[in-house]
Amino acid sequence: MPLATLSQPGDFAKISYNSPLQFVTALTGFVYNSTGAGIVRLEFRWSTTNLIKNAWMLLNSTNLASVTTCGSKWDVNADLWIDFRITLISGGPVQIEDISVTYTQASIAQDKFLGFTPVATACECGNITSLTKIENFSFQPYNVNPAVALYSSLSFTINQLFGHSVEYARAVPLMNGRDVTLKEWTLFDVDDPCCIKVLVPNNEFPDSKINFGPMGLDFEMPFEVHIDKAYFEDIFGTGAGPQKRDILYFPIMNRIYEVQSSYLYRDFMNKPVYWKVSLAKYAPKSNRSETQDQREFFDSISRDTDELFGSTLKADALEKTKPQQYDPKIGSFAYDPTRLYFDDSLLILSEEVQNYYTHISNSQYDLGSFVGDANKYAEFYFTGATNTRDQIVYRSNVNFGLMDNRGFCCWFKDVNPKVMPQRDQVVGPFTVISIGPTDALIQFSNAAIRIYSTGNLIKLSRPNGTVFYGEYAPAQIPGFHRILIPISIYNFLQAQYAGWQTMGNFYSELTFEKEIFWGWDPTNTLGWRISLIAGRYIKLYLNNIKNYFILPNNLTQYQWYAVFLNISNECGQISLNVWTRSWDPDNLTIPTTPIGSTNLLLEFSSAIPWLAADLSVANPLWINYRLLSTPLITTNIRLFDSVENDVQKQQIILNQNIVEDSQLAIIIDNALPRLRLPWIAKTK
Repeated sequence: MPLATLSQPGDFAKISYNSPLQFVTALTGFVYNSTGAGIVRLEFRWSTTNLIKNAWMLLNSTNLASVTTCGSKWDVNADLWIDFRITLISGGPVQIEDISVTYTQASIAQDKFLGFTPVATACECGNITSLTKIENFSFQPYNVNPAVALYSSLSFTINQLFGHSVEYARAVPLMNGRDVTLKEWTLFDVDDPCCIKVLVPNNEFPDSKINFGPMGLDFEMPFEVHIDKAYFEDIFGTGAGPQKRDILYFPIMNRIYEVQSSYLYRDFMNKPVYWKVSLAKYAPKSNRSETQDQREFFDSISRDTDELFGSTLKADALEKTKPQQYDPKIGSFAYDPTRLYFDDSLLILSEEVQNYYTHISNSQYDLGSFVGDANKYAEFYFTGATNTRDQIVYRSNVNFGLMDNRGFCCWFKDVNPKVMPQRDQVVGPFTVISIGPTDALIQFSNAAIRIYSTGNLIKLSRPNGTVFYGEYAPAQIPGFHRILIPISIYNFLQAQYAGWQTMGNFYSELTFEKEIFWGWDPTNTLGWRISLIAGRYIKLYLNNIKNYFILPNNLTQYQWYAVFLNISNECGQISLNVWTRSWDPDNLTIPTTPIGSTNLLLEFSSAIPWLAADLSVANPLWINYRLLSTPLITTNIRLFDSVENDVQKQQIILNQNIVEDSQLAIIIDNALPRLRLPWIAKTK
């Protein structure tokens, strides 16, 4: 019986293992069996938790091998969950008989117990004090001592024999903290802790449960311990006794207590034999001075709510308060919680951007609005200069470690520069001079005489939409120009536009990279950045590696698009989706399908493996994320500390003006304008 049947083009089936693969060292291939006639697309995704899953990737040997080779570290002991998706492209029906992966396992998997080897661990550390090593053992059964002395000796011996070891730190009153009027001590100093033994009546420790009282969390009360009087004085001196504020740490329970009260209990013959000490949960006090070493010691053996729930409380507060979106000081000259620097020449537009009446944005950065020294800041004046003018510098540093993940998204609109470049018609065919591992060298000639500089980007396009670009490399033949085309773009042209070299009707013009987001150090080629070139090619820098994403069609000028980029060092994967609105605000009488929907159209989607690397930037000049001057209009810039590969959730995030999960965000920038009024603090 087949696993599934695909009848119509577009039918797909998701097939999953009901249990994970174990001890996998490498995925070597796959097995796929089906009957029927049709073309299908095979995809897969994987996870080690069966909760967070990667984006779908093509099912081939290269991508399968990347599962165990492209991540930061592959643990052979981890579970490996794999899902398959088979989509019918054309033809049909197709019956899926079988689909699976082939893999190799570690030698430990050959053991019938799956390689489990018990490991002996020391659960308790201590020493046993033998009876012959006890000091001050005065019990002499053959010497007839008075009954009181015998009782005291028994009490002292039992305290040493059967007492529980604790760390005891005395709170000693300070002379300058005495109050003769109220007859009390107000200031205390804490001595270094020492190990002593205390008796727990009937050896019954309190339950480990927590009590919820009006003053907060507390241990179960009462908790009473006994300490022999002679034993305590033997350690701390004659006349000493437990007193309020003394601190005790019980290793057996891993809890810290402090003395709430104590009194000297008189037992046999009204003899003061031992102290009864009532303990309460330890809490730091302002009138009890503890040294730094003591404070670090108590912190190392205890946990408070800030340590246990600090990150959760902080994330919850960020989610509710959303300071990057609700802070009243956003845009003020005094302080902005998101933006460290704001160029005064930056023009902020006030356009109402909606998606079927869902509010997305009402303000946007016009990053090409800067008009200044055309010789110094003139990348889009086409003088060949490199534009390094910062429009927005964020407070967040480019801190992207080897095990970190980042998700970036924004809305942008491709616009023309302030000064349009000269377009020259290409004369004759293109000549392929050489093809290298990274670039292809192309030669052509223009109808007009044009002088380019080394490193200029040259855009070549036809009216029907064929467009590509290359980096200018001076030709040795007069009247000819040469450019280096990235090899991935060259291969795309060869596959998509056969015979493009002789098509004719091409025009050449100067172009440049339109920087969408910048977190890169150009001096040391560290960090990452994403840019748009020639309206069709998205270029992603990862340290010194350049990745090219080729869109299926040229982006429409002055139309809103959204980009969602995921970079996962943890899984060794990059995914990029480009979205646009299915709802047309300029044609409300005949809305696109589905009618009245906030769904976005997925214009482009790609997921590729990559070798994880540290993408942090240490250069102080480039340590912050930023937006540079470039002919783009952008808004709703978000940078998250995690990835999101679910296309449905991506649409939800892109439709949000106020980010719901702001605790996961590093940068949230809605392009709000600069406040021109001074910030005035609240007065009483």
